[in-house]
Amino acid sequence: MASTPAGTGSTIDHTVPHTGQRLKHLLKPDGRRLHVVASPEEHARLHKSLSAVEPEGNFDVCLHGSPEHLATIREIHAHHEERRGQLRKKHASIYDEFEHVHRQLEALSNELHHLAEHGVSLDANFSKFGRSTSDHGQRDWDAERRQGRSLKLWKRPVVRQYLHKGLIWRSSELQEVASFELFVDLLYVGIIAIIGDNAAEDPTGNRYALMRHIRDMDYNFRRSKTRIGPLFRKWFEFHPSLNIEHKTERTNAFVTLVFGYSVVALLYQNRAAYGINAFFGKAILGLIQVFFFNWLYFEIDGWNIHTHAIRRHFASSIIWIVIHLPFIMSYVLAGASLSKLVLAHDCRDADPETLTEGYGASSEGEIRPGLRWFYSVGLGVALLCMSIISVCHVHKKFDGQRVTKRSRLVLRIAVAVVIICLPLAESLSSLGLISTTTGLIGLVLVFDLYGCTFVGESFLRDRRKCKYWADCPGSRRRAVDEAMKTGATVNVEELAVDEKGYVPAP
Repeated sequence: MASTPAGTGSTIDHTVPHTGQRLKHLLKPDGRRLHVVASPEEHARLHKSLSAVEPEGNFDVCLHGSPEHLATIREIHAHHEERRGQLRKKHASIYDEFEHVHRQLEALSNELHHLAEHGVSLDANFSKFGRSTSDHGQRDWDAERRQGRSLKLWKRPVVRQYLHKGLIWRSSELQEVASFELFVDLLYVGIIAIIGDNAAEDPTGNRYALMRHIRDMDYNFRRSKTRIGPLFRKWFEFHPSLNIEHKTERTNAFVTLVFGYSVVALLYQNRAAYGINAFFGKAILGLIQVFFFNWLYFEIDGWNIHTHAIRRHFASSIIWIVIHLPFIMSYVLAGASLSKLVLAHDCRDADPETLTEGYGASSEGEIRPGLRWFYSVGLGVALLCMSIISVCHVHKKFDGQRVTKRSRLVLRIAVAVVIICLPLAESLSSLGLISTTTGLIGLVLVFDLYGCTFVGESFLRDRRKCKYWADCPGSRRRAVDEAMKTGATVNVEELAVDEKGYVPAP
């Protein structure tokens, strides 16, 4: 390592790393070398090897990201800030010119690094998706085509995040929702959908008790997994840790599949020459309901989050995870009941003869009370669960907000209670029931959208003009203004070179 004593001020080797690369060796202002390692095992191994060749007081070893590492970086940074001020005061005549040359070299170095990294990224992209037709580089594609890798039937599982001695370790690779995970989620949604359809076929207390029993089984399974965690900490030195980002992505993907199921459940076959009738209207209203729920869950409650429920507190994390179960089960029950209400012919312009044989046989002339309760209570409980999910998050605040989060949730809870009580209005037909619930959910959505806006802004659309900002001082700005007035084309590369021929640093 090419370094100098502390008095000269050099703290690292002469090869300056690019952005994203870590400094593994540092020189403290007092002259001691600090070696940065990535794991406790490497810490023990390096400390042992250095102790055999150097005195104990000449070096330190610390874990990357530890408080000692952070304190050392701050100490060295303050030391160099002080030395830079001294140099500027002592050599003011040449300091500014030296800084200018340094910025040019740094800009060119970053550009070279960007070009090299860009090539590596292109290689990675081509290796995964094939050659781009716009790439005309001189590459031996036939040779690279023969460099494939064999596929293994079984791969050793890899723990991408785990806890060890109070520190959390995680893989640097991006964790995406794997295809087999989506397949398992889809299978799970299919099972829940079958249970919901069976409950809607016979909307009685026994069917509801079966769904509740299945919900309790899933809840007990989740509790057992929660209890296993402390046992891992007690028996094993390494134990897996929950990846929050991956958990939220998995949950969002599962909720999306549930919403997708409710859309598929609305499908029916109509053999009428002109298919615009009450069946079609109820199906469209059901589709709008799904869209409203999707908007509320992902765009309203998932927008402007300051602290996610999992990161906020242990209690909010457990509530957020557990409350998704009744939310999904209730929504599936409401979706299954909605598919039966769409086929009901208890309203005007709903002739069961226009339906195909299979769907016509499922059409009912009178809505059973149990079906009303399943549909309304399912929607209402799902809306209540979404309110609890929103409470678990900490959302950002800003001055001038039209309606606070608490006030918006009060309306949402009130609407949920009204929807739950709708079966008491026995005079409502299937079309009236679906229309009322859709209107109420739409009211919640509009009120949330209105409340999330700024007082001085338009509620319907953003009237501000799109603006672009650029740092273009001196004669270059005058050249840009002149080109804009005449409508001429601006050559940015020529403007990037100033009067002295320097390329400005980014």
